Amino acid sequence: MKRRSSGVGLEAYSLPGGLLALVVLLLLTDKPALIRELATWQNVAGSSAIGIVVAIAMVLPLRAGEFNLGIGATVGVSAIATAAAFTTYDQPIFVSVLIGIAAGGVMGAISGAFVAYLGVNSLIATLGLGILSQGLVEWYRPGSGFSVINATQLTDLFSKNLPGIKMPAAIIIALVIAAIAYYVIEHVPFGRYLTAIGSNKASATLVGIRVQRTMFIAYVASGLIGGVAGVLVLGSFGSVSAQVMTGAGVTYWLPALAAVYLGATAFQPGRFNVSGAVVAIVLVKLIRTLFTLAKVSEAWPENVVNGAALVLAVAFASYFARRRAGT
Repeated sequence: MKRRSSGVGLEAYSLPGGLLALVVLLLLTDKPALIRELATWQNVAGSSAIGIVVAIAMVLPLRAGEFNLGIGATVGVSAIATAAAFTTYDQPIFVSVLIGIAAGGVMGAISGAFVAYLGVNSLIATLGLGILSQGLVEWYRPGSGFSVINATQLTDLFSKNLPGIKMPAAIIIALVIAAIAYYVIEHVPFGRYLTAIGSNKASATLVGIRVQRTMFIAYVASGLIGGVAGVLVLGSFGSVSAQVMTGAGVTYWLPALAAVYLGATAFQPGRFNVSGAVVAIVLVKLIRTLFTLAKVSEAWPENVVNGAALVLAVAFASYFARRRAGT
């Protein structure tokens, strides 16, 4: 037993150890060029912010053994709702942001109702809702999109760095959300309920856990966090159109899914966790940045990195899950 426990301990820190080793190697060798520039690391941090938030939104239902494949559409709906409130209905930026986040919460609530209370398969329910919402957004705004360039409170999240730490505010927002999610999942009864449901839903019901309500709340929280990601997407680009639904699904949803599964090999091998997801997002973003610095302009590196990360992550996560179960 002691030998197995020690092995699991080493496995739990292999991913963050690999990230640290890669960073140290890059700083020591100064390859590729510009890797030591502060702007490079600011770019990695800024580009990781949205991915971190999306990944956390996916961790919550996954912890309960369910999927939220509509998170990309949730990001798009939130971005559109925020921009429409600000430009079309002349709402203050703070109110517009709240509307965008609330729109994400509505998406999560609908998904949660279908999955938790109606018993619809989470893959079908969330994917179908995502496709439906994409069609509705394209119907509502088929042509030109919304520009919020003058909403400097949003665009400054990425275009300006916070004084003292010289990092964009977006990454601080993402890390704060990650810290809150970590605390809730690991140190609050609600998080333990999610873990119990994900381990064995029938047993969770027998011990008195209100499974349906817990799962519904998890989806609402996932939607709200996805709403924050939508606001960050809007702040990153300064404009948004109906095509963000497709972009959000590919650019943010797939890397986040890969990171969540890759993160399940770290800290708590075989279990989806916030810390592992954050480390995995940064690792994937850093590798993609290396291709950019190497002046590889084609689209293939992104697909290769995301695809390889997803396949390897699922394989290792499944392996660790079997070890945790003792099979």
